[in-house]
Order: sequence, then C-alpha cells, then structure tokens
Amino acid sequence: MQSQFVENGNFTKWREVSITYTLDDPWLRQKLGFSQALIRLGGRNLHTWTPYLGLDPETNLGGAEFLTQGIDFFQNPEIRSFTLSITLNR
Repeated sequence: MQSQFVENGNFTKWREVSITYTLDDPWLRQKLGFSQALIRLGGRNLHTWTPYLGLDPETNLGGAEFLTQGIDFFQNPEIRSFTLSITLNR
C-alpha cells in the first residue's frame, strides 16, 4: 500500500434531526373535525465534519467485505434528505 494514498478518515456526522409540533386547539375540532394534528420536519445526513478529502469517509466500495475496506472509488456518498409529515387524529 502506498502511504501517499492513505489519509485520516476520522469524522463526526450530523446523522439525523427532527422536530414535531403538536396542534390540539379547540378550533381544529370545530373547523376540521380533528382532535389533534402532528406536524413533523426531519432531515438525514445533514453535515459531516472531517479532514478526509474524498466524498464521504463512511462510504466503501465493497460494503462489508474485508478485502475492499478503505477503497474510495466509483461509489456514491449517502444522500441528504428532508421529510415533512402531517398526522391528523380524529
């Protein structure tokens, strides 16, 4: 293995965060017929702090296979995603 291709792979990742707001005002039942509404906003893979120069220090070409660990070539990093959900309770 060539040492010029080895680099620090330490990282800290903000993996997931979510916030939920519960709405249970009397007007919700009177106007819409629901006793409660839950509004949730969430995000995944929001930020990675690392000195690593590649796409993502957690990505790996061969998955869990031992012989290919640490090879960063032709793979995709984890995607950043956001979700919004609304739950209505009667």
